[in-house]
Amino acid sequence: MALTASEKEQILNMLDKMDQWSLKRVLASVTSFGNWLYNSLYSIYLKVKNAISSMWSWICSLF
Repeated sequence: MALTASEKEQILNMLDKMDQWSLKRVLASVTSFGNWLYNSLYSIYLKVKNAISSMWSWICSLF
């Protein structure tokens, strides 16, 4: 299932508010990104869990 614009914005806003060290740690691997998403935005995680690596790649390209 695709994310809504609001859900994408929610993810980006949370990542944007992180300090550099935390952001690097979250984006260090697909696993760490998935764990963060699972713990921070569980409902969104459930929507993207099967496509987490492509979402992680997209997010990494923005940061």
